Amino acid sequence: MSKATVTLKHLHHQNEHQVGLYFSYNTSLIQAVKRIIGARWSRSNKCWYVKNNPANLQSIFSIFKGIAWIDKEDFFKHESQVESRVIKPKNIKSPKRKNIPEEYAKTLIRRRYSESTLKIYTSYFSEFVNHFPDIDLDQLTDDHIRQFQDYLVNVRKVATNTQNQAINAINPVGSI
Repeated sequence: MSKATVTLKHLHHQNEHQVGLYFSYNTSLIQAVKRIIGARWSRSNKCWYVKNNPANLQSIFSIFKGIAWIDKEDFFKHESQVESRVIKPKNIKSPKRKNIPEEYAKTLIRRRYSESTLKIYTSYFSEFVNHFPDIDLDQLTDDHIRQFQDYLVNVRKVATNTQNQAINAINPVGSI
């Protein structure tokens, strides 16, 4: 019988850099991961996770030693990349997508958001702007934000954290 595999991935969850531990359901692995201090289950990401720090990485390797193979290739190859649940544009009503204003990205940079947050927020903001293809950006109101939020919750059925990130990315529209 071969050893189970635990795949490590970068994860941005709960507004922190985490190590995501992905593996098929296995009670032995679940018991092992629970021995890592601070390990928690993420329903939205469907993985166990711990804060990304050297002590937790050391714990992961020592706890799984002999019981599972650790797939760390992508984790260490792409250390700067952070996985997140980015909303992918769907059902855009117009074949011509609207660009987001350059000032939007400049505002996020000025507020010292990380590179990964910048990418995520611009993706969410683009989704929002293109959800209303016939309305100019300066004409979008709080009611449009509520309509988009209803769309995310009722049609897209996104996780609560994803919904909150999307709303934080577009609100307040008037300040951009």
